[in-house]
Amino acid sequence: MIVTVALLRAALTSLAAYNWRDPLPVMVSSPVNVWARPLASAIRFGHFKTIKSDDHVGPVGRLTRNPSDGPLVAALTVAEPDRDPTAEDIAKAITDVQLANNLFCAELLDPNLPVVIPTDRNEYELYSPLDPVMNDCRYDPDGEQHHGVWGHDDGPTAHVLWPIPPRRAATPPTPIRPVDWLARLHQTETWTDWHGYTHRLRDMEIYANCMARAWLEINAAVITKGVIRHILGHPDTAIDADPGRLTPLQEADIAVTDPHGWIAETPLVQALADVYAN
Repeated sequence: MIVTVALLRAALTSLAAYNWRDPLPVMVSSPVNVWARPLASAIRFGHFKTIKSDDHVGPVGRLTRNPSDGPLVAALTVAEPDRDPTAEDIAKAITDVQLANNLFCAELLDPNLPVVIPTDRNEYELYSPLDPVMNDCRYDPDGEQHHGVWGHDDGPTAHVLWPIPPRRAATPPTPIRPVDWLARLHQTETWTDWHGYTHRLRDMEIYANCMARAWLEINAAVITKGVIRHILGHPDTAIDADPGRLTPLQEADIAVTDPHGWIAETPLVQALADVYAN
């Protein structure tokens, strides 16, 4: 799934809300190696024109002002892409909190804008669609293998955004299918993602956890409509509920009034939050 502005911003906001450590610098990685570069605060808008490249494993393109070249996108930029970053660069890099705040402007323009990030540059400024995969790594500028190796115990910790692999670039976001959302949202052991895959909550890393909560928050209104359709299609279940649990009609009434507030209080979202509460 190619991440949207709204989804990335919501996930970063969820990460920052834990307050279990200081805000972390955000880095981006090239699809051809593990070197990463600090993310600058600039967000550019343009039309993504795909270009052929034998040097990249993922699809790349460049921004243009011509609407016929491709879809409108929000592109993040990297600082000094033509040289290896230093610890000082990381110290100056935008943090997860700052990036979430900056993405607010892009979300106002269009929350569904695809987000792309630069890859290595040659004579053109190249970009690669972004996968919603965030990792937590330590950056060691004096690594034994090469400048910028990841995974060492020394060096500052940073969020790393990984570009999308080719197999995912061709896979559009999966539409929300008809589902019994009342049953789905009362699950407290598993999360079924937008592609239909089920994950145990306790096995999910914090980044996947936040992405799941962000997706539910962003799609709260659509999910609420799904709840209403399910009740209309199954009227015999509209007033039945387990003891101590709201009836479907009661839940629907709350959901219609405040979809985001209702989603946040569902057992599934509460269980997702509780995994990393301590």
